[in-house]
Amino acid sequence: MRSLLGEHIARFLARNDVEVLVSLDGDRVNHDRHRRSRTGTGTFDVVMENLARLKEIAPDYYHRHVSFSATISPSTDLLLLERFYSDGPDLVTGNRMRVSYVSPGNESFFRRCKAHPQREEQEATLAQAFLDAHVRGHGAGKVATALFERPI
Repeated sequence: MRSLLGEHIARFLARNDVEVLVSLDGDRVNHDRHRRSRTGTGTFDVVMENLARLKEIAPDYYHRHVSFSATISPSTDLLLLERFYSDGPDLVTGNRMRVSYVSPGNESFFRRCKAHPQREEQEATLAQAFLDAHVRGHGAGKVATALFERPI
């Protein structure tokens, strides 16, 4: 897969303080499950290569202006997603992130998407971790915060 993020574009983004929101649904397994190229291959490696290139060219810009959006589907392993964004590669752990859900109105997608077997358990685990962290005065994990801070 050809990369569109060459040095020229990376320098342009940095020079103009362009905010970049990267769709990255977590680790390779979570991301590649639904994010595929035209040839059907997963796009995780290309995204990570582009991120590494951008960070190498403009490290200060990267930390200030690059953030992530993870789309959660019924098959998303939430605990794996939390580990990736909170304890994973430094390309993602130092940056802001948010989550969104696949629209429940997309019935054909939901029929094709096998639900993660421990989904309710995982949501409860992350909710408890979020509350425990705040009771202790610590920051919660990135995904737990993105999931529960606003509603609470």
